Amino acid sequence: MDILTGNHLNTVDECLNDMAVEGLVSNESVSHFSALPEKTRYFFEIFKKALQVEKDREQASNTQIIIAPILDQTKGKKDSMAVIG
Repeated sequence: MDILTGNHLNTVDECLNDMAVEGLVSNESVSHFSALPEKTRYFFEIFKKALQVEKDREQASNTQIIIAPILDQTKGKKDSMAVIG
């Protein structure tokens, strides 16, 4: 996804502008297709964030599994101290 952070998609605009100057495409087409790189960046950013959310969720789930026994032990010690106290 690094390609979306660089200027690679801006090359599309340059090509379209050159084609419009030469009369190969209409100005309307240039306007339409010029919006595509930004829309592409936008959708890939959403996709990237969704992947990060899934990764964070998995990490939180794994952390919960790891600390559950420790929390149970702590709770058990606290309960036994309450009985003594």
